Amino acid sequence: MAPELVPTPFTVTVPNYDTISSTGTLADDAHPGPNANATELQRAAIRTPITPKHRYMKIRSFVTAQERDRAISPTAARWEHIRPDSVLICPMGYYYPPGCWQKICDMMMFTQSQGLHVGMQELQDRCFNPYDALGTMRNEAIMIAQNEGFEWLLYLDNDVMPDRDCLLRLLNWQLPIVSPYVAEPGTGRRLFGPDWNPNQGIRPAKWTVLSMLLMRTSVFNCMGTPSRFWSDAIGADEGYHFQTLWHYGHQPWVDTNTQLVTAGGPHYPLSSNRLNPEQRRELWERISKNRVNGPDRTVARGEDQGKEYMPVATNPLTIITQERKDLALVDDGLTYEQRQQVHDFILRLRIDPPNRAPVEPNTPGVIDGEYTPFVQPPGEPPAPVNVQIWGGG
Repeated sequence: MAPELVPTPFTVTVPNYDTISSTGTLADDAHPGPNANATELQRAAIRTPITPKHRYMKIRSFVTAQERDRAISPTAARWEHIRPDSVLICPMGYYYPPGCWQKICDMMMFTQSQGLHVGMQELQDRCFNPYDALGTMRNEAIMIAQNEGFEWLLYLDNDVMPDRDCLLRLLNWQLPIVSPYVAEPGTGRRLFGPDWNPNQGIRPAKWTVLSMLLMRTSVFNCMGTPSRFWSDAIGADEGYHFQTLWHYGHQPWVDTNTQLVTAGGPHYPLSSNRLNPEQRRELWERISKNRVNGPDRTVARGEDQGKEYMPVATNPLTIITQERKDLALVDDGLTYEQRQQVHDFILRLRIDPPNRAPVEPNTPGVIDGEYTPFVQPPGEPPAPVNVQIWGGG
């Protein structure tokens, strides 16, 4: 019986090319092992020089040296991307409290100054009632980020006041889902769980608010349709969605060393179920007021206080597209009473039968008061056009 072979560390040096270090089982001439032929093949393979002629080429070009360094760093442990660590910042709407727009812009520009590609896309407020289309807005952010080739997506509420290096610090963790440390103003209650203390490094979490959440866009590829991950149902809150991510093998992480300041307390959509009609009206009036006033992009303090803050416009390579979307939602800026009138009008349209009467009198093609030129009038020869009409109930 051949003696047992003990794994022995070995280093194979290929002259003028590479040094390959590994751990394996080497058989010597006295102990060729149970299969001498396989052992000889192993020796031949190890002795064969790895020449450039036999290498498979992988060629990448990078826009900045910082992107190159992030891609080839020995500690990167990552697969290649066309724009390494590129980030699309997506604020939900544009209702910024004073000073928040300036802080967000400063964070974006500082990250850009580090050689990384960062863009911003404000998501149109698509909510007809408070919070009822947040899922659609978040899904739209996924589509934009993936369509434009960003590696990361940063969800952002309007009332955050991040430090300028906040995004860069989150990126440096290279975790698929990571957020800063967020606490409720006034109470100090942690807006994530479990309840970690600040300055404890990176910590795993079950859920976290989306005040500022950095996600690798490839996370959503585990879904059948990535751009349909977020649900519009108000009951489908953060806890529901993070449980779904856990189902697919993902969880959020909290950088307790990076604390995020917010200008106001969070909104809890499910809590609106406990509001009486007067409180719900007050909530909507507050939201509607923001819609009427539009975004506050002014400087909050200093000699430029009150002036519009648009530092990105000074970069000749930056394109700012201002889209007019205020006509997309007919209820933007309406008061509570006006919204009720719109709802009543839509309801009447649904109840009343359709009005198919002709605009001009004596119009041909009218049958029983309805303009239906595609229907064969009684008593006339058949028309050469074959038209089929289906009616749904």
